[in-house]
Amino acid sequence: PEGTARLAPDPALGPKLAALTLRTSFMMNALASEKHLHVAPTQVLDKQGGVLCSSNVSLIREGSGEGFAWRDRVTRFDIFTIAVPRHVHRDQWQQYRWNTDKALVKERVDLAVACAAKRGVQVLAMAPIGCGEGCDHPHLEIADIIHQTVKASARGSLEELVVASDDPSHDVTWFAEFETVLLNGRAPPVKFGDPTYPASPATKLIPYLKYGPRKKIPEPITPGRELRRTFL
Repeated sequence: PEGTARLAPDPALGPKLAALTLRTSFMMNALASEKHLHVAPTQVLDKQGGVLCSSNVSLIREGSGEGFAWRDRVTRFDIFTIAVPRHVHRDQWQQYRWNTDKALVKERVDLAVACAAKRGVQVLAMAPIGCGEGCDHPHLEIADIIHQTVKASARGSLEELVVASDDPSHDVTWFAEFETVLLNGRAPPVKFGDPTYPASPATKLIPYLKYGPRKKIPEPITPGRELRRTFL
């Protein structure tokens, strides 16, 4: 989320982040990012809308079930970090109320996917961006943004896109809706109450029957107001 004071995860925030720091070398990459960028990472992410690429992050330990044992084979991957606003305004159809909010998220997702393709990434895994971890974006809009990005972008070496989440609120129903929009895109919702219905037939027929189809309807004559004078 935007406004995060630090890029490096804090192990005190929970076992998931603690496992991230124990199992991978991402902590070292995060701590060294400011030295390489010569500016705070949040300045690049929040103010400039950029993307940070932590390359060659190593997965060196097994999970907690194996006691974080050292792995026989080290797996390396890249991590691309972007920032999105924590909270946005929604309308009654669970869309972004303001087009600028959706455009900002789409611009940053486009940039991350383009960077991954440029780096030669073959399999790109991402979370439902803006859904969870302190953010509250409409999840079907996020799925539609990812769908449009992958469909329109030059994929390069990108062969597969994986969207995964371990958020407890993302249940089976939630992910079923998300997957449908992710694969097919989101159709515009039917917005009842819009003034899209035709005018009443009587409104159109009365001038036609009275004056004919080719005659101009005369302007109504308003009688002049009688001049009044008042003497005191």
